[in-house]
Amino acid sequence: MQRKKNNIKEIIGLENYYRLISLPFDSNPVNPTDIKTEIKFDKLSLSLQNIIMKLPLVKFTGRFDDGGLNKDKQFYLMTTLKQYFLVDTQGSNYARYVSKIVSLPDVSNKSIEKTFRSTEYIKVLKRSEQFEITFENIKYILEITEENNEAFISIEYNGNYVMDKELESNIIKFFNNYKI
Repeated sequence: MQRKKNNIKEIIGLENYYRLISLPFDSNPVNPTDIKTEIKFDKLSLSLQNIIMKLPLVKFTGRFDDGGLNKDKQFYLMTTLKQYFLVDTQGSNYARYVSKIVSLPDVSNKSIEKTFRSTEYIKVLKRSEQFEITFENIKYILEITEENNEAFISIEYNGNYVMDKELESNIIKFFNNYKI
């Protein structure tokens, strides 16, 4: 009987693991503006590109130190729906090491994993509103979240986030023209 591989080092191999953790990361950031490091996806080796594309995708919740990640999964892709980040938890339940990742291929076919909320403390206050929008005979859910003096807009279709920038822009323009 073959033992199941559940450790990231075993799954991707030691060489790829050390290449991944050797990428530039910012330590313990709070907001996207804290991120100074950047990884150009198209400049990475094919093996690292394949590994990164298989990472779970999670939605940015307002703070990188908000918690909610599974500490047993070391690496994640995180999205603000405008930017993407490579996250290394290093065994914690939050985004401990983060780097902005650019030139990432389309990930709109990836489902966004749910994150859990820590009940140990309350850290983030936010206001959120959702709207159902019918744009070009298709129903979308537009969510506006205000948090830490910033606003984030996400658009969902059938439970998946819209990742097409042009479509997202058109839906937001439509919303702004017809909102009450």
